[in-house]
Amino acid sequence: AVEVWLWQPISFRELDLYGTVAFMAYQKLTEPCLTIDGATTLHPGAAVRIIGCQNRHRPRYTDKDRTKMSFDPCTWARGGALHAGGDLTIEGAHLEISGSSTTSCGGAIYVAGFFNLAGSSMLIHRSHAGFDGDAGGALYVVGNLTVANATLEVSTTHAFRGGALHSNHHINVVNSTLAVTNAQAEFGGALSAFGSLQLAHASVTLSHVQAGHSGGGAHCGRVTVAESDLTISHAEAQYAGGAFYAFRDVQFLSGHISIDTVFAGLGGGIYAEQTYSQHLGRLDMFRVAAKGRGAGIYAGRVEAAEAELMLQGTMRGSAVYAEKLLRFRKVNCSAAPGCVLRAFEKVLKVGELFCHRGEGFLRRTTSLRCHPCPEQTTRLTGDATLPCTQCPEIPRIPISCEPAKVALPAGTMVNIKLNAVVSENSREPYNLTDLTEWYFCPNRQACPGGIIEAGRWPGEAPRIQDMPCRKGFCGRGCVHCDSGSGFARSDSDVLHCIKCADKVMVYILMRLARDVGFFTFAAVRGFLPDYPSPHYPWSAVSKTEAMAKLAPTSFAACGKEFSPFVNRGLLWFFVAEENESLSAECLLRHFGYPQELYLVHLMSSVLPAVLVGGWLAAVVGTNVFLPSFSAAFGKYLVSYRVRPEAYQDYQLGFLPPLGLQPHTTVAVIASAITCCFLIGPGSWIYVLRRRHHWKDPPHVRYLMSEYRTGCSAWEAAQMWMVSLVLLSSTALYHWFSPYKDPNRNHFEFALLLAALAMIGLTSLLLTNDLDWASSLYTELCLIGAICTLAFGIITFMMIFLAWAFYKELLEWK
Repeated sequence: AVEVWLWQPISFRELDLYGTVAFMAYQKLTEPCLTIDGATTLHPGAAVRIIGCQNRHRPRYTDKDRTKMSFDPCTWARGGALHAGGDLTIEGAHLEISGSSTTSCGGAIYVAGFFNLAGSSMLIHRSHAGFDGDAGGALYVVGNLTVANATLEVSTTHAFRGGALHSNHHINVVNSTLAVTNAQAEFGGALSAFGSLQLAHASVTLSHVQAGHSGGGAHCGRVTVAESDLTISHAEAQYAGGAFYAFRDVQFLSGHISIDTVFAGLGGGIYAEQTYSQHLGRLDMFRVAAKGRGAGIYAGRVEAAEAELMLQGTMRGSAVYAEKLLRFRKVNCSAAPGCVLRAFEKVLKVGELFCHRGEGFLRRTTSLRCHPCPEQTTRLTGDATLPCTQCPEIPRIPISCEPAKVALPAGTMVNIKLNAVVSENSREPYNLTDLTEWYFCPNRQACPGGIIEAGRWPGEAPRIQDMPCRKGFCGRGCVHCDSGSGFARSDSDVLHCIKCADKVMVYILMRLARDVGFFTFAAVRGFLPDYPSPHYPWSAVSKTEAMAKLAPTSFAACGKEFSPFVNRGLLWFFVAEENESLSAECLLRHFGYPQELYLVHLMSSVLPAVLVGGWLAAVVGTNVFLPSFSAAFGKYLVSYRVRPEAYQDYQLGFLPPLGLQPHTTVAVIASAITCCFLIGPGSWIYVLRRRHHWKDPPHVRYLMSEYRTGCSAWEAAQMWMVSLVLLSSTALYHWFSPYKDPNRNHFEFALLLAALAMIGLTSLLLTNDLDWASSLYTELCLIGAICTLAFGIITFMMIFLAWAFYKELLEWK
């Protein structure tokens, strides 16, 4: 190893270096540290370091016109550390130069011939050339500058032209790594060549480079990139070409170019005076900007019919500007809001334009631009080539509709259709281009609302927080159950769907136990011995009458609230299947029958029909089975709207298939319900008329067997207390009138009086039946009065509610 300290420069005719050599300047010199008139070669294995060479030679001038006329050889000022009068070849060696400068060209090395860096590594740090028209802040080559199978790193340099490297001919980088950091110049902040810059199978990185005029990254006649990875970041040029400036052409054949955070007056990324052509390579631009036209590319012609351009970040100016022709296969502006492509002479051919989320594209004669979706429009689909779509407009319902997001409130839904064909480019299972088919949900629990938000990138499926219908529900307004997913209607509510359990034997046993148990319990009481107390019939009949009035409303409401918990607990204990339950429709599904209400009605009526027989069975069966049998007819008449009345969308979705017109079917069902209401009183009246056939009438036993013998006085007092409560409530409502609306106070007062009247009439009915002078016609009149009073109240309430709804509808309109 040799270490050479220099007080004066050294000159050679030719120089061949082997081994390890270090040249260190002890002081500032007036010539390059090493001057070689001929060829210079660093042979394989050589490691050369040149440190601290500062060439302070200044040429002399005349005193007249200050024209640059040197009286000494100008070559003395060229090259801060090394001046090669011939070719410079570095093969299989390592060269490191730091802290060198010159007042002319080649801040570190000046090569009068060709420069070849082959299979070697070279590092130049902190060097600069003169800024008065001089070039090559690190390396100046008169001939071709070639880097092959090598590594060249340059940092912290500046010059007038070519802040790091300059060649009067061509710069070739083949299968090598080139990195330039923190370089600046007036032309070509990092690289400059009067010829071309050619990259083949290379990895080139230019960062934090700046040009006072043009070509922040490179300023060349032609730029050619083939199978290379080129990255330019934080580059700037005041006039044109923040990354590249080519005063002829830019040819991007293959590979990848990434341009990030660049700025220029024109062509923030690439400026090509003649043609920018791109074939199979990929060009990504992040945060590019320009004061004028072409934030990404400015060129006379843009020929990229088979290429893809990706733009990201906010841009100033049009993304791509072509003076004559603009042709791209695909331009991806998904991360670049407000992307604009423009051709001055109206020749613009772009196959696909992907816009930013929440934007749609607008095609005009000379431009193609992405613009934010206007008010009440949105774009949720991952296919960014599609325009904006209309937001759902639901009357009187506030919809949060943003350009890339739609939020639906609970109780509403939008019918999202499935895509018939899912292509490779768009893998979205749902079609989000039509959001106008909206509906209200009769069951608010079936429609959770939810949020639909566009994906972040093209091709990414939109994010749906909640589907239009909760799992298990389907159809318009989510009123039907998804039988394909194993869901069926519950027994208590036709608008509620449950997940069917696979094991149905427990449910069958529960149904059998319930029907047979209730029937047996009620029938056995008819054979209990008679009790002598006169209070028994009064108490039993009154309680039975009261329970009959409460059964359709209170008991049904309680059953609706608590039966899911009871059923779930029993099924968890017996079936051990979480979040699953069973209903009659589940049984039909299990046995392969259609899940229809009329089949459920038919199936649930088979066992009661078998159990009901004889007059005792008729009396007991009427009380046990007739209410549920009549209620099943009411399920057919459940009607609903999924849109306001103006849309003519009134639906009866549960009618049985009788083959008749809907209004005729409704009339038939109403007649069946009326018949069921007549069967109950009719059977009791028939039994009363034939009571002389029995010594001890079974229906009397049934009514009198409610309580134990020792509690007769308490039983009578219980009903008297009920009467006192009704009397107290009636007096309090009449005195205080708690409701704001006087009509509601009068209505509540009338209902309490009707309840007192029904209790009194029931007592009279039993008293007449026990008296020796009882009259059949009196009993018939009392029964008719009780039934008329009950049905009259129900009819009046129905009319009152219908009128209230009608008034509300008029106010709403």
